[in-house]
Amino acid sequence: MNIDEIKSEIKSRGYWEVVLCPAKYPENLFSFDELKKIVKESQIRQRGWYYPHISESNEFGDYYNANNYIESWIRWGYRAEIFRFYTSGQFVHYFGMPEDRQDDSPSPYTRWNSDMKKAQPKPHYIEPITSFYSLIEIFLFASNLANKKIFGSNLHILIKLHNQNDRILQSNDPNRWWGGHTYKSHTDTINLVDTVLNADDLLLKHDELAIEYTVKLLTFFNDNPEGLDKILETDLEKFYKIGIMRN
Repeated sequence: MNIDEIKSEIKSRGYWEVVLCPAKYPENLFSFDELKKIVKESQIRQRGWYYPHISESNEFGDYYNANNYIESWIRWGYRAEIFRFYTSGQFVHYFGMPEDRQDDSPSPYTRWNSDMKKAQPKPHYIEPITSFYSLIEIFLFASNLANKKIFGSNLHILIKLHNQNDRILQSNDPNRWWGGHTYKSHTDTINLVDTVLNADDLLLKHDELAIEYTVKLLTFFNDNPEGLDKILETDLEKFYKIGIMRN
């Protein structure tokens, strides 16, 4: 699989688009070695699969230096993602929704190929807590970059979800209330976040922002139950406990 094929694969189903960039680009650019070091030191490792993932081998992905950026991609099991980190400090990440690739799971010792791609589950759905955890990771990673002064005083955050039209809201947890045809998106590209944040504020409010934008995301699926923010605070605690248990 080459870079064009992985981009096409990601965009063929539901996927997230994340862009983090300085509000004002710096005069001094980062080197390739600095960029890789920054990503490794800023990765979120709570759930075992690091955000963002760096492919250290070419069995299921690749990592390399390019014109003015480093780039890494992976296609393994239900993982399909690519990130690009520019010498200017701009970070761009596309990653496929695992809900749409949940059956694409080869043996860990087998090279992934197109024959392993299974049919997309129907109806297409979005898992709310999986989405919440992704937003926690995005904002926490952005906070780690901000803490390293990658963005200067302000940064621009853009988050979109693509191929969302007719997708329903459905939980993988049978004890959750989510699920049913009434919780359906009628928006194909959800423009979830498009804002400029103060870097210092992000260091203090990354978890609050994850909750705020998860609530906003669920409104696109016509769902906004009373007390949702409190429920998500409990799931936030569970997210951090996962990391403690793994260490």
